[in-house]
Amino acid sequence: TKLLPEMEKPGNVANGKTLFSAMCATCHKIEGEGHVFGPNLDGIGAHPVRELLTHIVNPNLVVDDEHRTWNITMKDGTLHTALIASENEARVQLRMPAGVTIDLPTADIKSREKSPLSLMPEGLEAIGTENLRDIITYIRSVAPQNEKH
Repeated sequence: TKLLPEMEKPGNVANGKTLFSAMCATCHKIEGEGHVFGPNLDGIGAHPVRELLTHIVNPNLVVDDEHRTWNITMKDGTLHTALIASENEARVQLRMPAGVTIDLPTADIKSREKSPLSLMPEGLEAIGTENLRDIITYIRSVAPQNEKH
């Protein structure tokens, strides 16, 4: 992408951390802060910049089943779009952003279907090249470095 050369320039870690806390921590945990709704991002910064950028600007490209979104329709017509945290015969527990969970009685569920989409919003490149670079710089700064000494 045309963004890649810009992402490989040095960024501002402090600004990246502030932006991450504001925009990403509702669903992602890193360095013990944030919420485990989307994937935990500890260590993700060891991945190449190109890969991190792809996940951020094209979140629907790869969605693993653990983070698969479900569209659940209740018998009263209420719709829920969330992750399934756990379930048994009596209830389905949904995991929502910001650490919120809801229990739904199985008997009240009319239908459920897997969503092809990630709950991570598309179009995050709209925050601007510098902000995107700072977030990636921050994520990379807290990853264990695999450099040989």
